[in-house]
Amino acid sequence: WYLMVAKEVSHALALHRGIIAVPSGQTIIETRENPFTQVRHYKLKRVARRRKFFSLVLLLYRLFAAVLLVWVGTYFLVYTVSVTELILNAVALGIILDIDDLLFD
Repeated sequence: WYLMVAKEVSHALALHRGIIAVPSGQTIIETRENPFTQVRHYKLKRVARRRKFFSLVLLLYRLFAAVLLVWVGTYFLVYTVSVTELILNAVALGIILDIDDLLFD
C-alpha cells in the first residue's frame, strides 16, 4: 500500500519538475505530424509563470491527497481482523489509487 502511494507521489513530483524545467515566458506549444503514422506530437517550448504556479498548486493537492490516503488507508488496514479481509481491503485500496488509470486508458 505504501509503495503504491509512493509511486503516485513520484509521478506527481516528476510532472512538476518537468514543467518547472521548461523555460518561462508566454506559453508556446509546437506541433508536428509524423508523415507515416499520421500522429501529431506536441512539444512545450515555454510555459507562463502562472501555469507553473498552478502546477505547484496541483502538486500540493496531490501530496495532500496522498498523505490523506496513507493515513486513512493505514487505519482501514489496521482495524481489519482476518487475513482474508486484510488482503481484500489492501486490493480495494490499490484499486482506489488506480481507478483513474482504469477509467481513462
